[in-house]
Amino acid sequence: MPNEEKFFIEGRLPYVKYNSSMASGFLAIQHKIQRERGPCYRYHCDFGAQCVLKGGLATCDCPTCTEEFEPVCGTDGISYTNNCKLRREACEQKVEIAVAYVGLCTGCENKRCEYYAVCESDGRGNGMCVCPKACIKIDSPVCGSDETTYLNECEMRIEACRKAQYVMMISRGPCDLCRQVHCKYGARCENGNCVCPTECPKVLETVCANDGITYANECEMRHAACQNDQELNMLFYGECDEVEESQDEGSGAEIDCEERICRYGGVCEYNTEGMPHCICNFQCPLPLIPYADRTASCTTTNASSKRNRAIFRETL
Repeated sequence: MPNEEKFFIEGRLPYVKYNSSMASGFLAIQHKIQRERGPCYRYHCDFGAQCVLKGGLATCDCPTCTEEFEPVCGTDGISYTNNCKLRREACEQKVEIAVAYVGLCTGCENKRCEYYAVCESDGRGNGMCVCPKACIKIDSPVCGSDETTYLNECEMRIEACRKAQYVMMISRGPCDLCRQVHCKYGARCENGNCVCPTECPKVLETVCANDGITYANECEMRHAACQNDQELNMLFYGECDEVEESQDEGSGAEIDCEERICRYGGVCEYNTEGMPHCICNFQCPLPLIPYADRTASCTTTNASSKRNRAIFRETL
């Protein structure tokens, strides 16, 4: 047949065989489907908007909502009457807001508590930081950084919260058992014995060690030192290549916060030993502005977004 066409895939035998009249038929069917579905077919709208026809043309418009009370809590920490109202707010403000969970917000969505306190809702949408009140009576003594022996780690956290001070567990077992024990190569004392750290927190606070390697945090550095029986010391907070970028080559001089360049939106602060290091510090106060005013430069969600980007090392 003169109008016959064949389709080939390289390296294979022909898999489709049809003529030009069949191709015209396929196109006609496709055009018919598009006409029946209208201009909104495959028309994409962002921020919860929906496609509507205006003058025969497809356009994106914010949804019209009813007043049914089916509350949802948005990822912005705000309660909405129903899911449609949430989508309408996202559409009008042109921001991404998703449903965090069904029901009114508790007020704890963006609240950060310190000293091991936990956030509890007062039932009216306000979150409050309260100290834990009771622990399971487990006899598993730990030694705190205040050189006090506690019945268990939970009891240590309760006391730290009550005093509004950070107390960290430095060893398992009574403090007396480890008082005269000196562990090498990053090991720590537990019940009078030196053991290597096995579980490190998933916190990104990079440190540069004297072996020229950057570790995710001090715990990871101690873990590597202990596994390799190697004496590792922290030179400074940050990546090892940062010192090369921030000081003159070959100078060997210690840099301070005025010279250190913190990437990913971090800021430089001095630790208790006076060493400069980059941290992700985006704790913004709640804005005392009306709900409708969204021009504030620093909101809780904005700060949280910046902090997450800094922690996961994304450029702001």
